[in-house]
Amino acid sequence: MRTITKRTVVRFFQKLVKDKAPRPSQRNYLYALKKYFRSRKRLFKALKDIKIGKITKKEKGILTPEEWAAVKKALPEKLRLLFSVLLGSGLRIQALLDLRVKDITFDGQQKGKIRVQNSKGGQPRPAVLEHEVLEEVDRWVRRENKRQEDYVFTNKKGEHYLDSSSLNRTLKLYCRKAGIEKDRISCHSFRHMAITKNIDRHGLVHAMVLAGHRSTKTTELYSHPRFDFHMKKFYEGAKNRRKTKPQASDHAGPGMDGDAGGPRLMIDATMEVSKLRLQNRLLEVENREL
Repeated sequence: MRTITKRTVVRFFQKLVKDKAPRPSQRNYLYALKKYFRSRKRLFKALKDIKIGKITKKEKGILTPEEWAAVKKALPEKLRLLFSVLLGSGLRIQALLDLRVKDITFDGQQKGKIRVQNSKGGQPRPAVLEHEVLEEVDRWVRRENKRQEDYVFTNKKGEHYLDSSSLNRTLKLYCRKAGIEKDRISCHSFRHMAITKNIDRHGLVHAMVLAGHRSTKTTELYSHPRFDFHMKKFYEGAKNRRKTKPQASDHAGPGMDGDAGGPRLMIDATMEVSKLRLQNRLLEVENREL
């Protein structure tokens, strides 16, 4: 213990950096040393001076609708269906590989419902599959004569996929064949694409429920909106405003006739904000009393 000094620790971390050890591992080493030497104040103080660089977040490889159409044409039938199910349901890849025929509802009032047995939290949860993709899966299951207990997707040997590593490599290969270079493309990218699509179509809260998240903050991390989508919404909003003829408002005062939609909308918005502030104040008072 006497041989361990600040210089020893610094050299140890310099070696980690030289060996290109992942920054999370460096953080774990630093945390373990701090916890172990907490009783030795001098060395613990020296450890406080060591700083680990921030982890740079890399952007997930995402396919645009045009790129997905090109890759889809290049994929063989089974893989095309597999990735279509990922995009049409937003499932995690391992949940899809563990999916059995009995877990999918093909008809009835709950048509398209999926029972995810192997979710990330360890608890089963429901999911939804788009009807267009559901019909393709139904035809696939019937043609392959799959039973209720069979896995929907199996490898070349007809066995259960152990993990998604081979599928990730295959996806990159077919992306290159389609002339698309995506370094960080993987099966999980389709979950990002599906959640982004659900946010655009149904809103953040519905997308959160469909993804099986507990917080909208988690769902927001999966959103990859394209600029052209927002530009389209911008011009659609402008068209709708031109088509809608503002009517005379009860709030119109001197210098504000019924055609002046801007001031009227500002007054309405201000009143709504005032109502929300009042509600928040009442909630704060109730919480203090409780």
